[in-house]
Amino acid sequence: MKVALLVLLLTLLPVGARTNDNLRKRYGAPVSHTYMVRPGITATVSFSKRGGACKILLEPERRLMMESSAPRLTLKQINEILDELVPPSERGAPGMAGFVNARCLPDDDCWGTSADFERVHIYYNSAGKDEYRFAVLQWKGVACGGG
Repeated sequence: MKVALLVLLLTLLPVGARTNDNLRKRYGAPVSHTYMVRPGITATVSFSKRGGACKILLEPERRLMMESSAPRLTLKQINEILDELVPPSERGAPGMAGFVNARCLPDDDCWGTSADFERVHIYYNSAGKDEYRFAVLQWKGVACGGG
């Protein structure tokens, strides 16, 4: 739904407004960038006001398709990519791991696992046995927000 709205809004903007320079002039610096880290897998990196990364969202490439047929990630894929983006040595000492079993409407899709480290926290959103909708790595003590 959000993607369809964004596409609609972008088609309504004058052609010149869709360039990177024009968007920057109008709205300021982007608060995130999305990278294709593997075929069909993206990493959206959000930034703090100081310009450093504050959060990474790792997920299958967003496509306009039925939710039931949405591609999923495996834990191996997630961990390989996170190890490239933020090696274990940069995460700090490992802390507690846990399970998340929250109820969120409308799809009741807020369950998964988490891993805590000295400098980062990782949440893995589960879709079933070794199937994940996304993973989020968040730096501790670093607030996100462009500017």
